[in-house]
Amino acid sequence: MKRVFIFFTIAAFCISACSCSEEAKNTPLPAPEKPQEQNPGGNSEELFPKDDGVLRLATYNIGALQKSSKTGTALIASMMTELKADVISFNEVDKNVPRSGNVDQLDRIVSGMEEYEYVFAKAINIGNGEYGNGIAYNPAAVGEKVRSFTIPFPNAGEPRVCLVVEFGKIVFASTHLDVSNPSERVAEVTEITRRMQKEFGGKGKPVFLAGDMNEYPTDNAMMKLREDWNMVSVNSNTFPSNDPDRCIDMIFLMDGSGECTKTGSQVCYRFNTGNVAEASDHLPVYADIILSEDNILTE
Repeated sequence: MKRVFIFFTIAAFCISACSCSEEAKNTPLPAPEKPQEQNPGGNSEELFPKDDGVLRLATYNIGALQKSSKTGTALIASMMTELKADVISFNEVDKNVPRSGNVDQLDRIVSGMEEYEYVFAKAINIGNGEYGNGIAYNPAAVGEKVRSFTIPFPNAGEPRVCLVVEFGKIVFASTHLDVSNPSERVAEVTEITRRMQKEFGGKGKPVFLAGDMNEYPTDNAMMKLREDWNMVSVNSNTFPSNDPDRCIDMIFLMDGSGECTKTGSQVCYRFNTGNVAEASDHLPVYADIILSEDNILTE
């Protein structure tokens, strides 16, 4: 009996210490966690402690700030500063769109986050403005931007894109998949995988994909994606923000793209700096990663 106990103890330790790039594809996900109590802000408790050496990745659909209006950019900036994410995928971002007061939302958000920079990618024109995805990042954590490009999805009911940014240490992509057509979502993730494997496969740099997938983790497009990617974000509900009942915002790591270890993940149901349910109809989610020292840089 003692030998059996020791065997299972060692096995459990090995599984928990496994590199996230070596996890089995399409393994069953744990049941969604129950939402934590919402917090209107104002407490002093540190909600998102972050260990030294951790790279924190996040994704957040801000819904063009239609829920929080003109005060939204300051609210998002304060919450993301509290979160201490090193790179953030933003979905549904308006840039100089009349409905949002003709402001550059991502520029205003990042201007309230010390030492952060950003890249924006247009999906469609709205009036004289643009709407799409953005990536905010801290160069001190991920390295300087090497290059960026977009993967367009012209066949969607509403044209969408995947924004890709290569940094010195990682590659990070932000996407927002089609909302109405399941077969189109499968086509979109297939194209994302094809392009990312072509550009970065075998180069030793971890490749991450984040965003609003408009699917549950076990739906067809996500199962197709998980043939070549590992889900590193927690299976917890992210939408709608006031009473979340579905997990549709996720973060993935591409198989074979670079060694790293996942140390934690959480959906942000509450912040000290503001009421997250008033900011957007989605909740942000993050994943903590430790990169391997063996990761190499591409030319």
